[in-house]
This record gives sequence, C-alpha cells and structure tokens, in this order.
Amino acid sequence: MKKSIVILSAVLLCNALNAQWKAQTAETYEKTYRMALVTSQTGGETLRIMRDITSGVSQKGVSPYDQISGQILLNKNVGTEYMVNTIVLIFDENTKMYIHQPADLKQGWDANAARYIIESDWKIWRTGDTRNKGAGRAAGDTGTDLKKTVLDLMKSSRTVKCQIVLIHKMHDTQSIINTSFTLQNSTKSINYLFK
Repeated sequence: MKKSIVILSAVLLCNALNAQWKAQTAETYEKTYRMALVTSQTGGETLRIMRDITSGVSQKGVSPYDQISGQILLNKNVGTEYMVNTIVLIFDENTKMYIHQPADLKQGWDANAARYIIESDWKIWRTGDTRNKGAGRAAGDTGTDLKKTVLDLMKSSRTVKCQIVLIHKMHDTQSIINTSFTLQNSTKSINYLFK
C-alpha cells in the first residue's frame, strides 16, 4: 500500500513539474532570445514563445509583437515524408478555435536538440468553431493578425489544446498530433518577453 502511494505521489509530482512555465534568455551564435516555455501534460511536446532581442533588432517604434515567434517542439521525429500543414489552438473548454496555416512554416528535425521543431511568426490566424466540421478547410495563409489575442489568451486561460495537422507528401493523407498545455502560471513568463 505504501509503495503504491509513493509511486502515485511521484507520478503526480512529475506531471506538476511538466506543466510549470519557465522564462529564460538564450543565445545562439547570431541571436539573443527571451523565451517562455512549458512542457505538455504528457511530456512529449514543448510550447515555446520567443522574442528576438538581438541588439539592432529592437528598434524604436517597432512593436515587440513583431519580434515574437512561436515554436512547438516534438520529442519524436515525424520524418521527411510528412509536413506540418496547420496548427490549431483551443483555449479551455471554448468552442472557438484559432487556426494557423502560414505558407512559411519552418519545420524539421534538429539533431542537436533531438527534437522536431515547428516554428512560425504566429501572426496570421483565422478563427473557427469546433462544432463546424468544415472550419479548418479554408484556404491556407488567410486570416488576420491575432498574435496579441492569442498571447493574451495564453495568459488568461487555464489550458490550451493543440492539434498539429500533418500531411503526407506523397499520399496526401492527414495525420493529427493532439496535445495540451497547462497555462497556469504563464502570465509572469510571457510578460518576461516584453521586458
């Protein structure tokens, strides 16, 4: 009995640690970033919001939102036969969904990080309703600049469900990765991007 309680406590502690937001500064050879990140509830994906603060990039009069990009990191390699087509975010138990389908979605396996990285500017989103089965089928790269709205929802919501829609390049078939991220304690980490 004691053994099962200890194991259950350890599992709950690991799940709680996975859902904690972190804020940090990172440097590459060419750029400096502020980032806020959280691991999914299953531990297989990471949501990372980054702001490029490289000297010379932070110009007077430029909105900080223009310097922000979003990344989703997958622990598994989806391979070269699939390409990420769409990212869908649904906050809390809302029926409204935010659909991101840019033409310039950067994606690929990073051998150094051992992660499949999906990155874009997170600027253009269109909205849909989960009750409408055809909501995600509109033409790609359409919508409006909802980056501020999406970031505000990340700070005010409890959870975000994320669907990553993959298209097989040869067979044109679809595969979906479903994950969710806890957004509790995200406000302080996301606000760090704007300091």
